[in-house]
Amino acid sequence: MQAAYPGDKQGARALMAELAAHGDPALVASLRPTTADYQALFEPAFAERAQRFYEKGLWASMPPTAAPFAKPDQTEVRVWGATTEELRAWGKDAQANFPGGYEEIKDQLRPGLTIYSIDMVVPGEEHGMAYNGLTYVNGHWAFFPKPWRVLESEK
Repeated sequence: MQAAYPGDKQGARALMAELAAHGDPALVASLRPTTADYQALFEPAFAERAQRFYEKGLWASMPPTAAPFAKPDQTEVRVWGATTEELRAWGKDAQANFPGGYEEIKDQLRPGLTIYSIDMVVPGEEHGMAYNGLTYVNGHWAFFPKPWRVLESEK
C-alpha cells in the first residue's frame, strides 16, 4: 500500500495528494502508528501518553474514510519537512511552517526523524486544509497530528 510513497518530501507530497484528491480507507488505516512508532518519535513517558491519546481519540473515532482530505479545488499540495532536531531548536523555518503547538512538545521529540506539515490549497491562495504530523518512521508512514493536544488532554 505505502510502497508507492518513498520516505521523503516527494513521498509525503504524493501520499497527501492521493488523500486530498480521492481519500483511501486502506491508505488512511495504514497511517495508524504502532507502539514502536510512538516510541521512536517521542520520549518514553510522552510516547505512552501520546499512544493513549490517539488510540482513544483519533483512531477510535475516525474509521478509515473514503472522503478526500481536501476540497475539489484545493489541488496544490504544499509540503514542509523539519527534522526533530530542527523542531527542538524551534528556529524561524520551524516557526514559519509548523503550528505553534510544536513549541510546546519540542522537547518530547526524539532525534533522527523528519515530520511533515502539509497545506492543501486552491492554487494562488495562501490557506486551505492543513495537516501536520506525517512522519516516516520504522520503514513506513505514520500520522501523529497536532501532538500538543496530548498535553491538553490531560489538563
